[in-house]
Amino acid sequence: MFGIELCDARIHNFDYFAIDLRSDGKFVFNKQEFSLGEFTKDLCNLSKEYITDLLILSGELNVIRKKLLVNFGYQRQLFADAKNKINEILDFVKTVKPFCYYNIEGSRSIVNDVFSNANLNLYDHMFFTGVQNIIKDSARENFNYANALITVYCYFGNDVANFTTAAISYTATLMTIDSRQKDDLATVAFNFFANEEMINNMKNSNPFKDMEGINLRPRVTQVPTIQIDSNNKPFITRRLYFGRLMDFFITELFEAMQCGHYLWQCGVCEKYFLMTTAHKQLYCHTVNDKYGVPCSYVAKHPEITKTKLDKESKKDGPLYDIWRKRNNSIRKNKSLGKYSDAVSTEAKRIIDEKFELAQIDFDYAKEQYEKEMDLKLIYDEAVKNVK
Repeated sequence: MFGIELCDARIHNFDYFAIDLRSDGKFVFNKQEFSLGEFTKDLCNLSKEYITDLLILSGELNVIRKKLLVNFGYQRQLFADAKNKINEILDFVKTVKPFCYYNIEGSRSIVNDVFSNANLNLYDHMFFTGVQNIIKDSARENFNYANALITVYCYFGNDVANFTTAAISYTATLMTIDSRQKDDLATVAFNFFANEEMINNMKNSNPFKDMEGINLRPRVTQVPTIQIDSNNKPFITRRLYFGRLMDFFITELFEAMQCGHYLWQCGVCEKYFLMTTAHKQLYCHTVNDKYGVPCSYVAKHPEITKTKLDKESKKDGPLYDIWRKRNNSIRKNKSLGKYSDAVSTEAKRIIDEKFELAQIDFDYAKEQYEKEMDLKLIYDEAVKNVK
């Protein structure tokens, strides 16, 4: 069993972290479950102003890194400055998606330890005095880690800026085609990421010319992992370890495409939302801050904005997807003779009623619709009504 991990992933710091990739289009990170593409969505919804400010912070740290390079990699004050700047970056990202999903305080603890006064004293001894080799070796390990951390956080803003530029450009290209099937996603990805001119444009847009920009060959360590589910049954998952944000961002983007997940830009609020089906949904179902109702409702009622928007079929939203699955189950159970014609007809009436209510009652759609569309609850209500 050597090499097989049997426990939950416990490393979720910015400099080194793991995800458990499942076969259902989702992954687990820091004990939270996400659909593939959620991090990409959050990144693309960051404002240009926010990304610029993050770039500035990473750029200021990069200035410190360059000064260290001409000082043989160490100067006590520069290390102290680097510690403060990294903590400033952590403060800047700690409440913002998707960065808030990381172990912020765990990342901070490592930084503060490696750059502590006690370790700075060891680095001073290592560079300027003849301390015994055992102390020098111990200090050398922490010293190398400190320099690695500086590089990680220098890349932080750079990776976010470069990746969002690529992801938004890819999404804009995807939105020019009519179909959204998996094959279409692959075709668009091939034409986009294999395009030499496009790759050169992304390279030229790299904010920090002395650092690597977009990288389509992510460095990933994969470890066989066996876990136990809620029913106490073992299951196998893929655990992926990353040492750089860009490596994870690119991996998530392509794993999402492989599952048929992709981003779309809402035609009302212009924010990006994640699609996990090929439905031609044009508007997000998030409540619009300006109008107080979901963007999908705004699109259906042009009197709200006094602007004519492209029409979206009710069949292209997640509410319909739930209704369709329940309707198919009711028809199948009726054909198998599991329920009478009367109960089946009543069950169909119930789901139709709940679907129509969800179209106009946004609180119901958000808080109750999916729960009340539980098939067992539907049949319980149908049987009771028929009696």
